[in-house]
Amino acid sequence: MPVQTTTAEVSDGNADALIRPTQDSVAFKAVSNGDGEISQMLPEGQPQVLETAAERRARRHSHWIVYITTFVMSIGFSIVLTGVWPYLQQLDTGVSKEFLGWVIAANPLGQMIASPLLGLWGNKAGSNRGAFLATILLFIVGNILYAVLSVFGSAARGIMIFSRFLVGVSSANIAIIRSYIASSTTLKERTTAVALTSAAQGLGFIIGPAIQAALAVAISHEKDSENKTSLASEMLEDEMEDVGLGIEWNMYTATGWFATVLGALNFFLFMPCIFKEYPIAAKEAQLRRYTAKEDQKLPKPDYPALLGIAADGLGPTLLIRTMVGIKVSSICRCTEQNQDGFQNEDPTPDGCGPLVSTKDYTI
Repeated sequence: MPVQTTTAEVSDGNADALIRPTQDSVAFKAVSNGDGEISQMLPEGQPQVLETAAERRARRHSHWIVYITTFVMSIGFSIVLTGVWPYLQQLDTGVSKEFLGWVIAANPLGQMIASPLLGLWGNKAGSNRGAFLATILLFIVGNILYAVLSVFGSAARGIMIFSRFLVGVSSANIAIIRSYIASSTTLKERTTAVALTSAAQGLGFIIGPAIQAALAVAISHEKDSENKTSLASEMLEDEMEDVGLGIEWNMYTATGWFATVLGALNFFLFMPCIFKEYPIAAKEAQLRRYTAKEDQKLPKPDYPALLGIAADGLGPTLLIRTMVGIKVSSICRCTEQNQDGFQNEDPTPDGCGPLVSTKDYTI
């Protein structure tokens, strides 16, 4: 990858973190670790910009990928909420509502356990790509298990808890999503990016139950109709039963398959040819430290001005001290005549009087 560079002055008119070139600058060099691109800053010659326009577009593209991931993970949690109880009753008519609580709690439990582990993984690896791919794979596996619970017979209830736990572990990637957003945005962009991440998460929670309702209506209409689509579906179910797979297609299993498709599409978005990491926040932080150090340096002194100030203040002082010197002395009274022939004619009451001698003037 070509050397990325930056300068010491940010353009106020451009909110996309493009930097105007100046004389004082720091250069950035990209180093690949085999799983992502981690950039390091190295002092080099005359850099031009913090990032090129192409790199900026790719960085924004990576943001949209993590927004989509947040949206998909949220759908994976909420899409089954309205259908999990009738699905449980269909699998086991004697199931209790306490068991429903365990099924719902499995998802946040998995997220709570996996979040710090994923954060540690991302820090140790220096890249978040591996953690993203692993969690999305777990998301796909969890939803497939949810869609084929009918094949497990009496163990279906336990497999349902396990499947929801896997989906919860996969949704723990929200921790590394927020971490990546923080590391790949500038100070001006960060608030907006975090807000869009939260918006994608909230939208997924809202859309999930709506998808379950839409699938329920569509499948119910399909079963009641006599069109070719319904006949093909029945033929497919008969073939699966003949083979002994026992896989059912209904309004409850459809949500699992729908989430599986979303997860598969999301998985390909994190391929190295599509998703690249751009930790621009570290570059910006070092740039700010460099700029602060440059601002603290004192400017070079203006020697002609200093010489002018010195001459302006010292010249009159030397002239006065050379031309005039005044010395005031006191002579005690009771002396009839001093050594220069002056008489103390009007002594002061205390017996002493001031005299100014002609010897005291020096020119």
